[in-house]
Amino acid sequence: MKYLTYTLILQMCLLMSCKAQSTARIDIELPKEEQRNAYWYDGKAEITSYELVQSRYGQSHDGEAVMIYVTEDFSRSKQVKLDNPRTSDKVSVLKLNHTRNFLTGIYPYTTMTSAFKPMDSYEDQRVMKIATSIQEWCGHTYMQINHRSSKYEVLQRSYFESEGDQEYRVDDAYTEEEIFLTVRINPAQLPLGRVELLPATLSTRLFHTSYKPLSALASAKKEGNIWTYRVDYQDVNRKLEIQFEAAYPWRILQWSEETGRGKTVAKRMEELKIDYWSHNQPMDEQLRTQLRLK
Repeated sequence: MKYLTYTLILQMCLLMSCKAQSTARIDIELPKEEQRNAYWYDGKAEITSYELVQSRYGQSHDGEAVMIYVTEDFSRSKQVKLDNPRTSDKVSVLKLNHTRNFLTGIYPYTTMTSAFKPMDSYEDQRVMKIATSIQEWCGHTYMQINHRSSKYEVLQRSYFESEGDQEYRVDDAYTEEEIFLTVRINPAQLPLGRVELLPATLSTRLFHTSYKPLSALASAKKEGNIWTYRVDYQDVNRKLEIQFEAAYPWRILQWSEETGRGKTVAKRMEELKIDYWSHNQPMDEQLRTQLRLK
């Protein structure tokens, strides 16, 4: 009886601990609205290059990654960039275009993930849309996620027979892609403790796994001027770790993904704050040298 009572008390304590942890928040200092607007609404994009070591086929492959953050006027209903931003359907979003380029032996991989999350008043809103494409010499795949009516509508296209063309819905949950946006909008809103999490669409397609919410434990710690945010999945062998500056604008310094197949690591190289769409002439290629891109 005493053993049973002790066990019940221990379970209750653990449950309370999990609940307390899940409601905790990362302690950061929010910028004033003027400071925030001056950084994100200056008509420029933030481009950051990363030295990439990508795990694929049981080996590590050198490559490069780029993260492009920029605010845009987005359509709430169509979930596309607005041609006419004066419409009442407008919502200001932070867009992340995340590219990776690496070689696997003779043939290259090119991947890109785009994700869009509302900037409005630091409200804790779900990511509105995610789109991921993978190109390599065997073929290409595409996956698009739209958040509507507390569900994710999934569109999947692949040349693999086992995947083929699919359209389905999954339950509302936090997504890995949203983590990278929340870090830049308001890290205090990052979930901690036990969380239902949708793994990265890129990982889902690279490893041909089902796209569904999985149980994970999220934690954060601060060392000096750097926060480390970590996600440990409970149902699959996958870990995600992101290091970012403790001070605004909370730049991402490094991130890694670890599975039973190996570890992928990306380390920050250079950054440009620029209207890159205006720099499309041959002479502008020197800007890639500033980013240390091949």
